[in-house]
Amino acid sequence: MSRIRTLSLTLILALLLALSVAPSLAQEATPSNLPAPVHAVRFDGFGFMLDSTIARNVNISQVEGANVADYAPGFTEPAYTQFGLYNDFPAPQSLFEAHGGLRVYDIAALEGFTEELATVERLQALLNQRPQLVTAVMPDMSSRESWLPFLPVAPHGQVARAKAHYLDNGAVSGIAYLVALQAAREPFTASTFVYTFQGISADGRTYVVGVFPVLASVFPVELEAFNPDEFAAQFNQYLLDSVNALESAEPTAFSPSLDLLDALVLSISIGQG
Repeated sequence: MSRIRTLSLTLILALLLALSVAPSLAQEATPSNLPAPVHAVRFDGFGFMLDSTIARNVNISQVEGANVADYAPGFTEPAYTQFGLYNDFPAPQSLFEAHGGLRVYDIAALEGFTEELATVERLQALLNQRPQLVTAVMPDMSSRESWLPFLPVAPHGQVARAKAHYLDNGAVSGIAYLVALQAAREPFTASTFVYTFQGISADGRTYVVGVFPVLASVFPVELEAFNPDEFAAQFNQYLLDSVNALESAEPTAFSPSLDLLDALVLSISIGQG
């Protein structure tokens, strides 16, 4: 079994000032006519700007990861540092809970973790060639050929994606997109999709992951009753219609706004101070 040690640091502790992390995030309500506060978060050479509209708190975890000998893709992971975003206690451990967050992997430490290394190589090839990132639906959820790079290794397939685009800021370059990760063929809800950023630092040493659950107003809040057989028969068309709806939606049709999430990614800094 892999041994994982997690060190959790929360911004509301004054101790974080000594660790080069931003001061306590404000808990006071922000008047609706004023912009939400934006906080500088920094730890161990990695930083970003957090708009309180996205989340008010950050939990920083350093995870040792598994031994290569125990590696099982999707179940054991290499070492990483995670910046988990949340509002309410207790702080979640998963990027797919609460408001998501960022992960930072040392690429040199991925040796032997074959899926993670393959993902890094696929992303590097995309960034070198810069092909158009097209809208896609993937009715065969087990087929990885048309997937875009995604870490952490997900147990479920990429069913559909939308709004894929490149993001570069000098410190990190990568791709951002909306993706549905599902094991079953069922209708989407407002909470099905996540915004993800997958990036590589300018020096090629660091892989940066952002995973942020979003609410998409183009879908119902709750799963509506459906006939599984009838739905399976028109699944491909449903995927096309759903992705077209996502593509035509404004950034503010999502919560948090896709523009805010892009801005968070573009604020990333690495290795400065």
